[in-house]
Amino acid sequence: LDTDHKIGEKYLGSLKSQGKEHRLDVRGNVGVLASSMGTAIRRQGMVAFTGLDEIREAYSNAFGQEAKALFTNSDLMLAAQCRHLIAHRSGLVDEKFQNKTKSSELFKGVRLGEQLMLDGDQVKTLSVACFATAGDTLKFVVAQLPDTGGAE
Repeated sequence: LDTDHKIGEKYLGSLKSQGKEHRLDVRGNVGVLASSMGTAIRRQGMVAFTGLDEIREAYSNAFGQEAKALFTNSDLMLAAQCRHLIAHRSGLVDEKFQNKTKSSELFKGVRLGEQLMLDGDQVKTLSVACFATAGDTLKFVVAQLPDTGGAE
């Protein structure tokens, strides 16, 4: 729960005003600050989850290099490419999309300049990758948190 983001914003704001850099490491941060850091970081513009590379980097900064492995699934990368194409190119296949998906059997028939059409099998494959990554990420993050002796 991110209920008291003002505390996190005050902490980050004081670092910013002192000209200090802050490498976020959430391991060991327990209590109000840990529960509010997400909103504070987002409001301070310290992390932008605008693409898979940024997400990978943010988790790596927060939890160490081993977190990068969470976001290396090739189908997840394809899902990110599809999201980008739909959001920024109205689903029209461009050279960048073709280059990034050319080694995938999932998008063999895609043609430059045509509308990306996803069938049920493609949606299933991409969705499974996204949900699997979400589950793996949640398990990984929970494993990084200190045991506070509280009820689960």
